[in-house]
Amino acid sequence: MIDYPSNASFVDLLNEAFGVDLNKKKIERAQERNQEQAKKPYWNWYVRNWAD
Repeated sequence: MIDYPSNASFVDLLNEAFGVDLNKKKIERAQERNQEQAKKPYWNWYVRNWAD
């Protein structure tokens, strides 16, 4: 039986079991997706004007 804190998330348990940082992978995928979106003109307009 694996001893883990009760507040550990399922992702944390997977990270512990497989030695893979899934959160890091998720962040990298999100950054790639943002870069793809940034190539689209409408997305650029939306990002520039959203904060106003």
